[in-house]
Amino acid sequence: MPYMTAAKNVMLDALANGRSPALQITHVGVLRADAGKAVTGAASTDVFTSTAHGYSNGDLVVLADGGKSVTGTASTDVLSSTAHGYSNGDVVMLSGLTGGAGLSTTVRYYVIGASTDRFQLSLTAGGSAVDFTTDMSAGTVTRVSTLASGAGLVAGRGYYVIGSSTDRFQLALTSGGSAVDFTTDLSAGTVTRLVELSGGSPAYARQAIAFNAAGSGTVDDSTNGAVIDMPPSSTNDYLGHFSASTAGTLLAFNPPSVVETFAGQGTCTVRDADLDLLATP
Repeated sequence: MPYMTAAKNVMLDALANGRSPALQITHVGVLRADAGKAVTGAASTDVFTSTAHGYSNGDLVVLADGGKSVTGTASTDVLSSTAHGYSNGDVVMLSGLTGGAGLSTTVRYYVIGASTDRFQLSLTAGGSAVDFTTDMSAGTVTRVSTLASGAGLVAGRGYYVIGSSTDRFQLALTSGGSAVDFTTDLSAGTVTRLVELSGGSPAYARQAIAFNAAGSGTVDDSTNGAVIDMPPSSTNDYLGHFSASTAGTLLAFNPPSVVETFAGQGTCTVRDADLDLLATP
């Protein structure tokens, strides 16, 4: 669960004063991810470059590794990507697939059986290889758990855009805050903007959520079953945890166990939400 910096400060204060660390989170909602954009970063200036990125100051974004071309052989369930650099346990996502029946662009996979140019995918860390039934002639694989470059930056952490211009921007841990300092260049990455859903009939709205009290920094959802109305042509890319039913502060966000795309009006059920304040995003 990637906690926002503001949430960490609030919840650590709650723990220090003997209160439940999750009392500030009152509602859960859905964030959609736009199409990721290629990005590089210069450590000397802490400035990112992405051609015509379209971002505005205050936008919430996440970083991932740069995408790599990948093919796959159905007879062995092995994927090939030259010098991919992945390790067993890395979390990756696929996009732009040609072939590869049985693989999904909405599932987060774990790398297993990694070698220099090959690897397999599993639904669980260290689990069995996913079986796909037709060869994948083309696709893109993107590591979302770690970055290969850009020391000081964290994949999957929520950052806010500051200093935005046509092709450049900086990132801050809080909206309007100071630029994040990274100490080595980001040679190839992917930046994705997250936006809360809206619209639909019934209209999308955040739903109330409650957590059991805990003193160790780990808390469990006691609501178990919040149902969120999803407008047509939407995707539940991330669940957002907020301090109010409208407006308020985004305190945390995380990818759901299953990402779904809704062609028409639908619902998304939050069956359980376990939050760990001490986890590193």
